[in-house]
Amino acid sequence: MPLNDDQISALAADNMGAMAFLLELNHSRYNADRAIILAALTQMPTVKGPDLYVLWSTLCDRNVDTVVHLVRHCPFEVLAQACARYDQSSRELVAPYLPLSHRSRPNPTTLVRKPITQPNGSSTHRP
Repeated sequence: MPLNDDQISALAADNMGAMAFLLELNHSRYNADRAIILAALTQMPTVKGPDLYVLWSTLCDRNVDTVVHLVRHCPFEVLAQACARYDQSSRELVAPYLPLSHRSRPNPTTLVRKPITQPNGSSTHRP
């Protein structure tokens, strides 16, 4: 059953990002996933508004399947604590519980640029 306006408003707590997640979750293709996620949220009553947005966006890259995976595999205490952090340390808390494909994302500030080998044998760094 889709969320009604009052439920969306209560969970979003005036956070537009959380509201976007809940509206996405309200699509009929997510019926089973919605039930799993809402059951988990009842176990974590503090995860509302900006914390809910952190769950969807920061922790799960705005992927409903990843949210389902995380609420199924991560202890609720750990997940609630991660959602209350508004930085990348939240992702470190839940990393062991994420699907393998989401466990590490390259940080663009730490990428190493590999030299390009020129036909004459010299090398230059990529811009």
